[in-house]
Amino acid sequence: MRAGTAGAVGVLLGLLLTGCAGTSPADREEGALAAARAYVDAIAHRDPDAADAMTDPEAVEERFGSDRETDIRAALADAVDPIADPWVSLATATQDEDDREYELDVSWTIRGVVGGGVLRIRLEDGGDPAGVDDWLVTGPLLEGGDVYVPARRSRIGPTELEPSDGLASVAGYPGGYLAEPVVPSDDADPRPVVLGAPEAG
Repeated sequence: MRAGTAGAVGVLLGLLLTGCAGTSPADREEGALAAARAYVDAIAHRDPDAADAMTDPEAVEERFGSDRETDIRAALADAVDPIADPWVSLATATQDEDDREYELDVSWTIRGVVGGGVLRIRLEDGGDPAGVDDWLVTGPLLEGGDVYVPARRSRIGPTELEPSDGLASVAGYPGGYLAEPVVPSDDADPRPVVLGAPEAG
């Protein structure tokens, strides 16, 4: 083989190996962990817009499509007790070369009480595992619960609740919130609401 041909083959082989390196199972698993940590950090820092931007809209629509629960994701910005000490670990590993979706176990504390959930995340077609923006949360951390409202018209953050017999069903990002009267009242005190660590309520 002539030197010029051997050099060209070497360059081509190098390019192929470089292109494949970013899609190895280890790289995808590490990318899934990094993207999941970014998503959980957004929740811990009370940034619902950042968490929403990483989430598949279809997953949100599926959760809230029945109108059974009031969506209070936007209230994360007003959470009085955001999640603390978040920890993310891989629950499912790569089984074959085509795997792009992973489940991760996530734990946190709210008011010192441990809570947790399961997060699903998928690498987009043709995406770079090292790029957080190339991952999509397909199973978001949306926790639900029933809220005793302090008044007929009550809210959590900017979201007005829809109570029935003094209770409202809500779902949102894990954290500690306050249910407050829409109109301040001397005889209706705010009530704590915890999503994602029931014993902390």
